[in-house]
Amino acid sequence: MFGNNDLTEKAGVYISRLPYLKGQMENTKFKKYRCECFEGHIISGLLQLDADQARRRKSQLKIINKRDGVFEVVKPPVRFKCGSIFGYSRNLKGDKNFVCIDDMKPEPAKDEPPKKLNFDFEPKQKSKPPKAQKKAKIKR
Repeated sequence: MFGNNDLTEKAGVYISRLPYLKGQMENTKFKKYRCECFEGHIISGLLQLDADQARRRKSQLKIINKRDGVFEVVKPPVRFKCGSIFGYSRNLKGDKNFVCIDDMKPEPAKDEPPKKLNFDFEPKQKSKPPKAQKKAKIKR
């Protein structure tokens, strides 16, 4: 099926795309994304994860560059909980489940000092409840 030139056998595992991915990774810029839904799914591509995230998903990933934390998705889907932050090589702008952190503009710093809250106030006097109005008696 495959020629021997396309595959490299290492410890019984065939690694066919590894040279291609290493070359691709040099020019890849990973954007940081945050999962905004209950559970987000990534099906393919290169992920940049920290050690703890990679440890939990090690059965689904293949190491490309351990020093930079770059992994390829081998067994999709890779799931992320709400609030998880990770790097991804592709564009997820159309997906509403993920928000790109790199595109978010930081809020401008305000030079105004914070306003002081005024706690020097007089307590309100208790008002008397209104008197019950008497019903007008109708003579018959």
